Amino acid sequence: LRNECSRNLVIIGALFRNRVIKIVLVRLTVNIHPNAASNGSGMVKWADRVHELSNIKIQNLFEIGANYGQDAEFMRQYLGLRSNNIYIFEPHPQIVSEVRKYYKFNTFDYAVSNNDGFTVFHAINLSEYNNSGISSLLKHNNLDEKFYFDTTVALWRMDTFMREHNIDSVDFVKIDVEGCTYEVLEGFGERIRDVKCIQLEAEHVKLFEGQRLFDEISSLLCKNNFVMAHFELLDGKQSDSLWIQKNYLKD
Repeated sequence: LRNECSRNLVIIGALFRNRVIKIVLVRLTVNIHPNAASNGSGMVKWADRVHELSNIKIQNLFEIGANYGQDAEFMRQYLGLRSNNIYIFEPHPQIVSEVRKYYKFNTFDYAVSNNDGFTVFHAINLSEYNNSGISSLLKHNNLDEKFYFDTTVALWRMDTFMREHNIDSVDFVKIDVEGCTYEVLEGFGERIRDVKCIQLEAEHVKLFEGQRLFDEISSLLCKNNFVMAHFELLDGKQSDSLWIQKNYLKD
């Protein structure tokens, strides 16, 4: 199965040095689960922007809301990361089971938020819906409940996790948690200052019940010394953005 689902990706990376653009072709063979929501190659622009704009050398990575781990695997190969320096969090029980078969990451079946404990997770029914990436702690405002099943999962704050796993700092955090981005960031507490850069998805309209929107997320990050380094509006409802701690930005 691993070989059947491998894909050869030719990646164009733009490395910016002294205002000269050097185009680099990188051929990667990325093992991707057939149900993955993407092939992971979209991560190249975020890695390149971090290199272009900051002094950060990405050596460890948190992926929160990992789907089948394809983005983390792409970053591992593209940046030459060690698998044991990658931490991924995916509470969907069927998906996380597959991730453990594919990759040797530190893989946790936790939901990440601003509390520790246990909670109900609305997991997408993989046999009923063709998008594996829209499970959430929150109920979707527009999708029929028949597409989900509820399961009880462990809930962790990231400051608790970092303390218990002796993690001093995180170079790159990717957050894609379907409506819960604000709560994930809040759960870092004071340890958010130990995160160097964050790539996140956020909503601009309420797709999920009771969710916090981009403006509140932006305000929280700005208060914690982050600068928005890149922004892409996806469909008028969601966006992807990159945030870097001010003290890591190049002059």
